[in-house]
Amino acid sequence: MSFQAESGPLHYCPDEQSSYPQKTPTAFGLYAENMHQKVQEEHPDLTEEELEMELKALRDKLSNDEKIIYGKELKKMRSAERPVNAYIFWCKEYRSEFAILDKSLAGSEVTKLLAEQWNSSTDEEKEPYKAMEEESKAIYKKKWGSVENVKREKRIRRRFGQSANRKVKKVQLQNPSYKQRTRTLTVDSNWSSFSDDVFSADLIDIEPTLMINGDYPWNEDFEDLGVDSMEI
Repeated sequence: MSFQAESGPLHYCPDEQSSYPQKTPTAFGLYAENMHQKVQEEHPDLTEEELEMELKALRDKLSNDEKIIYGKELKKMRSAERPVNAYIFWCKEYRSEFAILDKSLAGSEVTKLLAEQWNSSTDEEKEPYKAMEEESKAIYKKKWGSVENVKREKRIRRRFGQSANRKVKKVQLQNPSYKQRTRTLTVDSNWSSFSDDVFSADLIDIEPTLMINGDYPWNEDFEDLGVDSMEI
């Protein structure tokens, strides 16, 4: 950023490319982008803030299946834009040349030759492709956050699911009737007839493992954990 002094007060002149990261895309953002023009045409008098509130209200009325569609689309976008490493950039440039040398080679054999050639290359020869890798990471980080953060979030979600399963198994071992009683209670809709003590034995050892924000992307996490959100 830069500052420019004039006859009056100091004026702030932002650079053309700000160093501040842009807002990370969300499933709601995809829905809002898809519906923005339609809602704006239906409600031309709404301000941008009111328009966003209307879009959120409409999104909340979607079925779980409809919400999952946008969550999956977001995941596809993020996967498609993941940074490419130096070796992949190099392979894209030279794979066709290796394949032309001997057309009888299978794809796996070409891949093996590429790996051997890459491993025997000098650091100087690899440098241009490493620079391309760093540029790819920078573009991804600006839009989605660092790759390390994405991987860390996935590890946390896996641990969260594994920890929850271990807790349930521990309770079941300590109280063999846990599974049967829970199933009986969930079938009966008259919850008011049960005392809180009914649940205390099952939940006494369970502690919170993760604090979740209100706008947490549940659908995406359920998919990563292999859980159908409709069952939750």
